[in-house]
Amino acid sequence: MEEHFSEFEEKKHLTNKELFSKLVSAPQDFFEYIIKNKYEESFKLLLVLAGISNAFDRASMRDLGDTKSLIYIIINCIFFGSLFGWITYSIYSSILSWTGKWIGGKGNKNTILKVLAYASIPSIIGTLIVFFQIGIYGAEIFKSDGEVLSDNIILNIVFYLSLFLEFGFGLWTLFLYVIGISKAQQFSIWKAILNLFLSLFVIIIPIMLIFFILNR
Repeated sequence: MEEHFSEFEEKKHLTNKELFSKLVSAPQDFFEYIIKNKYEESFKLLLVLAGISNAFDRASMRDLGDTKSLIYIIINCIFFGSLFGWITYSIYSSILSWTGKWIGGKGNKNTILKVLAYASIPSIIGTLIVFFQIGIYGAEIFKSDGEVLSDNIILNIVFYLSLFLEFGFGLWTLFLYVIGISKAQQFSIWKAILNLFLSLFVIIIPIMLIFFILNR
């Protein structure tokens, strides 16, 4: 393992194909490389696409199809996702950097932002599955009681398979977040997980306080 890592360290320049294969086979090496070599190819594009991906996820979770048309949902997710996605990631990377320092982290906002962008690649790929679902089921996938199941066994299998793949890409992204933050902050995997939880608390607690005050 150490010999493999030494060989990787000695190889200063990797082609994009070699580098992104590491995202699958050796994600720790991937993040080590992009951090040390200040690799930023397609970085901003990935932030935009990640924002769009998150926008479609939110549309589904909010059952937006119950009140809005399919064309509205698509345009809204693409426009506002691409416009505000990078802002959201920028704020989140600042929170991760700040809370990470509480437990000995050394990563700055820009490094963590880059890590989040590349770690989001599986979720971005997962958005292609959403478009596939839209092509088959239309706005039904965004409804609380959408009619996505039918008497057609093959279509039902396709639907559940697409859900499984979406879930898998989501887990993969979370896995990459943990590894990437660990490398950016220069601490252990367990501290990276704690860093993620701390950042969520920092976001959720003020929202809960505001909600409590407004509903008193």
